[in-house]
Amino acid sequence: MAVELHAFEGPVGPFFSDGTRLFSSGASSLSIWDPEQGELLGAVPGISPTHHHARTRQFLELAEGVVRLWDA
Repeated sequence: MAVELHAFEGPVGPFFSDGTRLFSSGASSLSIWDPEQGELLGAVPGISPTHHHARTRQFLELAEGVVRLWDA
C-alpha cells in the first residue's frame, strides 16, 4: 500500500532524482527542486533531458535525432 509522504505544486514532465534533489524536465528547461520543502532551487534553460543516470550524475537528452549528454 502506497502512503503519500509530501505533496507540492510546480514540477512538470519526466522526473529524476539524485537521492536529495528532484529534477523535472519541462519543454524548454530542467528544473531543480527540494522535494522536502517543495521549493524550486533553480532552472537550467535549453535542456530537456529524457533520461538520468543517478550514479554518474549525467542527463541524456534525445531530440530531433541528436543525443546530448549533460553533467549534473
